[in-house]
Amino acid sequence: PFISFAWLLAVIAMLTVVGSIFRFAHQYWAITACYRAVTQIRKIVFRRLVHVAMASISMERTGDLLSRLVRDSSRLARGFMAVFGKAVRNILIGAACLLMAFWVDWMLTGIFVVALPLIMVLIYRFGRRIRHATRRALKGYGAMTNVLGESLQANKTVKLHQAEGYERRRF
Repeated sequence: PFISFAWLLAVIAMLTVVGSIFRFAHQYWAITACYRAVTQIRKIVFRRLVHVAMASISMERTGDLLSRLVRDSSRLARGFMAVFGKAVRNILIGAACLLMAFWVDWMLTGIFVVALPLIMVLIYRFGRRIRHATRRALKGYGAMTNVLGESLQANKTVKLHQAEGYERRRF
């Protein structure tokens, strides 16, 4: 009994080490790919901002542009990590669960597979609403950043005209 227990313990330890190595490699590659992609996106956006005509830049709010370049790209990196960081693992887990579900009750699993397109349509529609709400939230964040930047840059003028209350309400 002790030798069987020792072998079982050794196999579990070996599988744990191998799983940890694969998990580390997967996370390393996912993080590297995500941040390289975001770096390229930031370079493209900055290159376009540098080459935009002065009249266009002066029409845009500085805070909004700053927000889009820095904050939005950081959110994009987090989104990439959420999607790609766990994608392979979750696909494998999903496939294993689907096989197990077919093994437990093939008829109920078949009904689920048939209903899957309807579920996907519902998820797509909710996703569109979330994307629209996210765009509105990011525009609001850009407007807030713009007001904050203007107020801080013109701090002396605000104090000279005693416009602190106005700036506070505007913020």
